[in-house]
Amino acid sequence: MVPSKSFTFRNANFVPPISVAPYPGHSDLLTTSKTSESPTESTISLRSAFNATAPANHLPAELVAKILTSDVWHYWWEVIPLTHICRHWRRVAIGTPQLWAQAVLFATEFLSLTSSTLRWCPFQILPMLLARSAPCPLRFDLPDTPCLTALVQQDAIVNPHFSRLAHLSVEVKSGDDVAAVSRVVLSHLRNLESLHMTEVNRGGRRSDSPISTNELPSWDDMELPHLHTLTIPGLCFTRAIAVASLRTISLSDGPRSHDIFLSALDRCSLALESLTLHRWVHPDLVVADAPGSRITRVVPLPNLRRLEIQLEYKYRDKRSPALLFAGLSLPPRVAINIDWNCNPENTRELLRKHLSELQFDSVSLHLSRPPRRASIHCYVGDTELLCVRAQPALDPRERNPQSFITKFLEDHRYPTATQLAVYLDVLLWAECTSLVQDHILRQFVAAFPNLRRLDLLGRSIGRAKFAMAKAFLDLPHPAGNRPASRGASTLKTLGYVCDVSEQQKAQNPIGFVDVLRAQLDALEALLADSVAAGGSRLHRLELCVVYTSLRQPHAPPEAYPYVYEVAASTDLTSYVSSTYLPRFGRLVDEVVFVGDVKRRGPGYRILTGATRRVVVPKRLQASRGGIGGRSTRKGW
Repeated sequence: MVPSKSFTFRNANFVPPISVAPYPGHSDLLTTSKTSESPTESTISLRSAFNATAPANHLPAELVAKILTSDVWHYWWEVIPLTHICRHWRRVAIGTPQLWAQAVLFATEFLSLTSSTLRWCPFQILPMLLARSAPCPLRFDLPDTPCLTALVQQDAIVNPHFSRLAHLSVEVKSGDDVAAVSRVVLSHLRNLESLHMTEVNRGGRRSDSPISTNELPSWDDMELPHLHTLTIPGLCFTRAIAVASLRTISLSDGPRSHDIFLSALDRCSLALESLTLHRWVHPDLVVADAPGSRITRVVPLPNLRRLEIQLEYKYRDKRSPALLFAGLSLPPRVAINIDWNCNPENTRELLRKHLSELQFDSVSLHLSRPPRRASIHCYVGDTELLCVRAQPALDPRERNPQSFITKFLEDHRYPTATQLAVYLDVLLWAECTSLVQDHILRQFVAAFPNLRRLDLLGRSIGRAKFAMAKAFLDLPHPAGNRPASRGASTLKTLGYVCDVSEQQKAQNPIGFVDVLRAQLDALEALLADSVAAGGSRLHRLELCVVYTSLRQPHAPPEAYPYVYEVAASTDLTSYVSSTYLPRFGRLVDEVVFVGDVKRRGPGYRILTGATRRVVVPKRLQASRGGIGGRSTRKGW
């Protein structure tokens, strides 16, 4: 698909000036003046009647529309040349309002009242884009409040399209900006669905005078019936603008007082589903003229599904989240996300009433450095209902994170959990590995008496993984669930990631496999010692062999991280699977090497994993608890 030869540009970023007739009575024939021809320069000509004979003419209209709206362009001025490829493409483009609605969004990002480029300023092209976008809903993403005011003043051109505006995002710098945007919303944007007033140039300045709310208008529920999402500075969040239709609220820097905050929440409490509080601080510590933050009520939030709180950096006062949770009545299935952003307080004590009604099935611990962070994720079924993150500030005299790790892990021991995952995403540097303490992690695993599955992921740091695996093997069977019953709830599964760094492979292309074999040999010895000592026998062992790099640590997984979901190295797995499958098979009922590909010819399907069930001779059945013989099988 190429444009006609009569349509060429010397510069891909240059768009020739065109004369656009009012929509829909526009002309299909656009003309520009010729430039002087020379042997080294292409002429710019749009005299073609868009009747090029290129194959693009014969594409179905549905396919052309799909191409035009599939992010083939990145700036608003790039959409104009797409209408000049041929007559067919121009007809489809002009008849595709989604294309122009997206162009309107990108054009509003470049609006500027001080731009010196008036020739192609978005203010001049915006009327055409708005006309062609009808009847699609519109989204405006404005850089500042004066741009919104300038658009409102274009009564004859822009105002007729405000009824289609569903999303508005604008940066605010002061209370006057918030008041100006609020007045425009009330007077012109009655069909608005989401409003984002992002506060800029105020981070870390909580000592400044508070944003005044005297000029904020009062919104009636019937005036903005469709508004469901609101992002606003916390100091401007009052009952006057908290309409009852709000389902998602995001505040920054905390409120003026808890009384004002709770009063505003009470107005939209029945519909509220998501509440996000960024840089939350105790309001009375920073706002001298605010009323006292006495908890005079408890606001019920029956439909709340997510509560996210990020505390202010270096914040040490526990009263802020304590007062917050004391004033809220949360449903049992709400997902709570707390980012302490510093040394954490006792989260279980903070949420004592709420957590007493929950019984977590799975727990995931993620340790990373750098940056030095620890996060715990708790699940009921497949739903994450609690996430707590902390970034410890170590004592500069000790530089020892053991006390932090001990306190953090002791705060998150949930005896009802049957699955535990520990992800060691720590770089192999001396100052980083100090965050991982073998005995502390071993005690953490031992605090889960009902554990039936343990997934050990990430890098192998010292003997931390072996310490946790031993603690898992030493866990006794719960009362009434002795090994003789062999119920599904009593079977133990260990997922284990063995890793080799890419740097080791580059430095020692032959001997790097010995590092992997050493890890597998140590794990085999651990299992053999457990069986010899009469410990509980593993039902299933899932092994995953991976390469690790020196890249920065990853973000915590969004779901419970199973070892069998890790992308394994097929080459490394093929080196060791055939050797270690029978060796582990003598110690475990079922052994799996994730990513073990067995190639047998073109008629066989390649599996992502291999399972080997080892045949048990009759002379060994007594020592294995009377388990009958099994046939060998490969595949999941």
